[in-house]
Parts: sequence; C-alpha cells; structure tokens
Amino acid sequence: MTTAEVKSGYALTVEGELRLLKLIREAANGAACDVVPTLLALHAVPPEMESRAWVEAVLKELLPQAASEKLAHGIDAFCEKGAFGTDECRTVLEAGVRAGFVGHLHADQLTNSGGAALAAATGCASADHLEKTGNVGIATMAKSGTVAVLLPLAAWSLRDSAAKAAPFLQAGVPVALGGNLNPGTQRMESLSLLLASGCLLAGMTPAQALYGVTAAAARALLLQESRGKLVPGLRADIVIHGTRDPAHLPYHAAVEHARVVVRAGKVILDLRKEPLRCG
Repeated sequence: MTTAEVKSGYALTVEGELRLLKLIREAANGAACDVVPTLLALHAVPPEMESRAWVEAVLKELLPQAASEKLAHGIDAFCEKGAFGTDECRTVLEAGVRAGFVGHLHADQLTNSGGAALAAATGCASADHLEKTGNVGIATMAKSGTVAVLLPLAAWSLRDSAAKAAPFLQAGVPVALGGNLNPGTQRMESLSLLLASGCLLAGMTPAQALYGVTAAAARALLLQESRGKLVPGLRADIVIHGTRDPAHLPYHAAVEHARVVVRAGKVILDLRKEPLRCG
C-alpha cells in the first residue's frame, strides 16, 4: 500500500475535529505511505446538540477553518436514519465542494435512504458502504461517475450482508474496496483479507478485487491522474508480490505477500532476502 485515506469524525466538536486533522497531518510526516486526510464533518450528532446546530457549526466554523489551513483533501458525511438526513448532508457536501474539498458520502449502509443518489447529485467522487442501495441509486451513480467503495470487512464485522459488486459493475459503476479500519466496528488490517472478502462476500473476481484496491481506489480519491496504474506519466507506485498468480493474494487470506514496495519511484520496503512467512 502506498496511499491511505484517513478520516476524522470522532471528536464531535469544532476544536476536536480540527485537532484530529492536525494529528493526521503530523502522523503523515515521515509515514511510509501517502496519507490523504478527509474531514468526516457529519459522522454523529454531538450528544449535547441537535443535528441542525451541529450542521450550522460545521458550515460556519469547521469547514472554513479546515479550508483556510488546508487540513483536508476530502469532505464526508454519514447519511442515515439516526445520523444525518439528506438535506443536511447535501448542504455540507455542497459547501465542502465549493471550498475545494473532494466529496464523499457514507451511503445506504443500514437502509436505502437515498444516499447513493445524493452522492451522485452532489458530485461526490465516491459513495461508501452501499449495502442497501437499490437500482435507482446505482443508475444515478453510473451517470455521474461516482465510485462505489464497498466495505465487506465492515459488513462482516457487523454481521451484516456485504454489498454485492455485480449490480454496480453491470451498470458501469467503478467499484473500489476499502478496509474501513476504525476503532468501533472494523479492526482487521490485512490487505489480502480485504481482497478475500471482496471475492467471498462482495462476489468479485480476484482481478476485480485487485483493481478495486488500486485503480478504482485512486479514482475514488480523485488521484487517478497520479497513481493507481502502471502507465507512462503516472508516478511509480509499485508493489511486487511473492507470487506468480494475482489470484493467490485473496486465496491466501491474511498472508501478506508484498516483497518490494516502491513509492514515487523510491524503494521503501525490500524483503527479498527475508523468508516469506505464512501465518
């Protein structure tokens, strides 16, 4: 892995969210991978506030400060019953995009609440989760070019049914895979396990899963002009695995086969002289 998106969203105060973004920036200094920060402005309603009051605080304080200090690359919201409604998410997403952030949306995780269609209508680069998205939402994403980021490990952790990739792929929606590593619901860090869950739970082929964590993932962050594929003109982000067949990566779930990692043309990991450890 050479690029990782990291989201805020757990502080639930303006000061706390700004602090999280600054901590993400500090952690990125010297990190082995590029860190792409996303301001998850609408994650949960602060316990001492109503959702409307928090939305106002985000619009008047949090977004302007995050933009002026260039603390984030993306803006995100959780559109769901019990979290934030479509109007609230639309307002914040549109304001964030106007401020220069790349739009993302937690959509249709628990119910088909119209999140996929909202992500498409607001020009979001990606919509995450999508376990309950219907045909209308998929069609609107196909028209807008919004990437579907499936999170099968999160669904597994929550004992829910993972979103299937086939309806999105058949409609022409690019499908990425995300780990959704977080302190509350998903703590499995293995990339090969993510690939395996994409195949076993989301119904992807090994090739589709590998595309989902490379080219499609770069597109979900609007970074496809610099990374995600091995083509002339893009920066050299390369992972060489100790296997002849890409299908071995998900087949041997939770075993990491990476032997050499190149980030922007520089070797940052070289394990060729070390024995491959299985298990």
